[in-house]
Parts: sequence; structure tokens; C-alpha cells
Amino acid sequence: MLPAVSSWAGLKLPGVGAAMQSAIAANEVSGAVTVVVTKDRVLHLETHGLADIAKKEPMRPNTLFWIASMTKPVTGVAVLMLQDEGKLNVADPVSKYIPNLPTLRP
Repeated sequence: MLPAVSSWAGLKLPGVGAAMQSAIAANEVSGAVTVVVTKDRVLHLETHGLADIAKKEPMRPNTLFWIASMTKPVTGVAVLMLQDEGKLNVADPVSKYIPNLPTLRP
């Protein structure tokens, strides 16, 4: 089991922070918590921006988020797991895996 999040402060991958700051500057998000982990260790943990704009409260590693839909994040994780297992390549056209796709109509 991984140690508590608070013990991993300061671990940062290059480029992640700049990407999050760009999203904040473009008003796409007010803040973000980014974390990258392997099976046995945390490689990156960083916070950016605000958790509460009105209160000017900064984002923290333990900030709770209300998430309206989990379909896209769960699907994204599943797709990347399949790629890691060599069962799928995200660069392949969808029609490789669903051959009838070009003939399907709504």
C-alpha cells in the first residue's frame, strides 16, 4: 500500500505543471491536482490554482471534487490499460476493432 499523500509533497514531473497552469490561465479550470503513480510508488504529485474561487482557497492534494460523470475517465483508463497489455493501440482507427463502423447509421 502507498504511503499517505501528504508524505509525497515535492515530487513533480516536468511539463505537467506548465500544462495545468496553461489550462488555468485559459480559464478552462480554476485548479487541479495531478498525480501519477505506479504499482508501488508515487512519481508525481502537484496542486495548482484554486479549489474555491470566491474564498481564494488554494487547491490541496486532499481537495474533494464533485464529479458529474465518470464515463469518460473510466473509459480512458480502461483503454490505456488495454494498450499497456498490448491488446489495443490508441493510434489505430476505431474500424480496426469495430469493422462494421463505416456502415452503421444512427
